[in-house]
Amino acid sequence: MTRQDDRVWCIEQLIRKEGFLDPRMYECAQQCAISGRPESKESLYTSWEDWKNMHPQDFPLNNSQRNKL
Repeated sequence: MTRQDDRVWCIEQLIRKEGFLDPRMYECAQQCAISGRPESKESLYTSWEDWKNMHPQDFPLNNSQRNKL
């Protein structure tokens, strides 16, 4: 697989987990793809939770602003 494939896989899994697209998912997925695709969804989710803690949103999204599934 290519890095692009890994990024897409990561973003798809994160959207499924959260139920909406968070703009921070792009950068998190990029970092995961660069460092090697996570071995499991659980390790991806752990990376995502760590990423959210290290990179808080500049502004909270309300329900009408979220890109939901």
